[in-house]
Order: sequence, then structure tokens, then C-alpha cells
Amino acid sequence: MITTDRIFILILLLWIAAYVISFGIWTWKRKNKLGAAMVFLVALVTVVLPLYALFVREG
Repeated sequence: MITTDRIFILILLLWIAAYVISFGIWTWKRKNKLGAAMVFLVALVTVVLPLYALFVREG
């Protein structure tokens, strides 16, 4: 069940990911493709791991 605290955490995670993705786009435009790829990877992990902990491992 999705509760208010989980919705708040989800919004916070998406906000952080949007900020990190915008930095990745900025890095990509500066011709640092490897750095941008790693920043995108960090953004992905920032969202996926907490969501896994919240929704899959509910025990």
C-alpha cells in the first residue's frame, strides 16, 4: 500500500534525480561523455535502490 510518507520519499527521490540528470546533461554538452554517463548511472541508482528498499523489501 502506498502511504503518504512513501509518496513524499518518492517525490524527494525524483527531485534529486532531476537535479542530477540536469548536471549530466550539462556535462554531456561540455563533451565529457564518460563523466555524463557516470552521472546518469548515479541518478539511476539514486532512484532504483531506495524504491527497491521501499516497495520490494517490505518485510
